[in-house]
Amino acid sequence: MKTRIFSLLLALVLLLSSVGFAQAEITASGVRLEDYFSSRDLSGEWDEDAAKEIALTESLTITEGGVYVLSGVLADGTVAVDVSSDEKVQLVLNGVSITCTNSACIFVKNADKVFITLAEGTENTLTSNGFDENGEIDGAVFAKDDITLNGEGSLTVTSAKHGIAGKDDVKFGGGTYVIHAEGRGISGKDSVRIFDGSYTIYSGKTPIRSKNKDENKGYVLILGGSFYLHMAGDDAEE
Repeated sequence: MKTRIFSLLLALVLLLSSVGFAQAEITASGVRLEDYFSSRDLSGEWDEDAAKEIALTESLTITEGGVYVLSGVLADGTVAVDVSSDEKVQLVLNGVSITCTNSACIFVKNADKVFITLAEGTENTLTSNGFDENGEIDGAVFAKDDITLNGEGSLTVTSAKHGIAGKDDVKFGGGTYVIHAEGRGISGKDSVRIFDGSYTIYSGKTPIRSKNKDENKGYVLILGGSFYLHMAGDDAEE
């Protein structure tokens, strides 16, 4: 078995090669921040007056747009988002521990966009121990629509498949992430975009990847952050 170790400190745009990471087409001179990140992607703030506070005890499905502050322990279950295609949802992780034995800990089924915000000073953990082999869901965080992770807290992800995976854009505005994944650490079909943050990833496949048949998509854009990426596996392209 091959083992590859990547340790990177990135302050500007880094274009990751196809070996071990992903294809990318963006150059530093061609990047306009507003083309790739909204102000909300980067802020990590939320409207406390409008937020609904939820102490997790069992599986939860959010069916209305808005801001939800989550805390507590969910021993075996999923937080799902299923709202209309024009609604946005912000999940504020305020010291949560979610374990799921057969699916994603956080599943975005339908939305315009979902923000996952790590509250400042909090430690949050997501553990997905198994997945339905015949199902589409294959990440501890799995989104069918755009997602952004941001904030100033920390998130530890352990997954029997991928860590954080999305079928559209997967963005990071900040935060501290420790990911242990048997598959890929971070995966976005349309793109993976990282503005800042700290990333420690131990993965069985490509640590960070985006792949799409559309030549205008399937890229990784990194503008800043610190990275320690460790891959133990035979095929970086899987």
